[in-house]
Amino acid sequence: MDLNIETRIPLRAGKTQGMPAFGLGTWRSEPNKVTEAVECALSNGYIHLDCAAVYNNEHEVGEGIARALQAGKINRDKLWVTSKLWCTKFRPEDVKPALQRTLNDLRLDYVDQYLPHWPCPMAPTDVYSDPMPKDEHGVIRVADVALTDMWRAMEKLVDEGLVKTLGMSNFNIEETKLILDNCDIPPVVDQVECHPLFPQHALRDFLKSENIELVAYSPLGNVNTDGPTALTDPLICDLGNKYSKSPAQICLRWNLQRGVIVIPKSVTPSRVVENSKVFDLQLSADDMARINNLSEHEGRGRRQINPDFRPGGAKVFKD
Repeated sequence: MDLNIETRIPLRAGKTQGMPAFGLGTWRSEPNKVTEAVECALSNGYIHLDCAAVYNNEHEVGEGIARALQAGKINRDKLWVTSKLWCTKFRPEDVKPALQRTLNDLRLDYVDQYLPHWPCPMAPTDVYSDPMPKDEHGVIRVADVALTDMWRAMEKLVDEGLVKTLGMSNFNIEETKLILDNCDIPPVVDQVECHPLFPQHALRDFLKSENIELVAYSPLGNVNTDGPTALTDPLICDLGNKYSKSPAQICLRWNLQRGVIVIPKSVTPSRVVENSKVFDLQLSADDMARINNLSEHEGRGRRQINPDFRPGGAKVFKD
């Protein structure tokens, strides 16, 4: 497939033109810089924004969208916006009000995609003032809410025209199967950490078998810098020199060529633009294979994001 910044991936469900393969992430974006980043992205060809209530910046994203729409940089039909339901709002009666707050902040009538942020129901609290409810021992207070009940409440949002497609975020294979076995509207994506040092080969193969797309957050593999990172890996740097591209561009192109949707985050306008300059690049089959095998090298492959959201303070992922 020839790729460009407007390339859309067909989805297994939902009345859409397909999901753009490249977008702007907004996690860990510094306050008061998000609006400018969104406006810059939408003025430079981006048509896909990834947001979440718990990032506590959807009001800034909404301002950026409003400015771009008013300036004629993009129209709503072309724009794709994903948001996420935070874990303290998984009770069925809380799902729609949570989305309504997101829509108000984004200044939109609907979102193109809505995802439960983690498969970890938490005690009901305000997302914006107390997103991590903890007990006296500092352990997350969980809620007795079935993921399938939460999903059925999300399906109603599609029926009401408030959401176009549903997906998952940070769901493992077993949790994905649970949703698939108990849904009327199937998930179309699973958004997970995915970069050259943590390529998610097994999960990607499973999702592909179910016609579910993998969306890579933290696709540059640089969330934690207390160990190896994709951006400083010798192979990635060597390939950057070979192709006259930055290490970030090599990471992004690798995922795009393997059919993974990417949502790199930046609030620096020059980097927002630079990250998108990956469509004049084609990694060779040999170089793709070298990156694919990178995580198998001793000490290199590792997951960087694994919070203690499970009951008893257990980590979300066992690997």
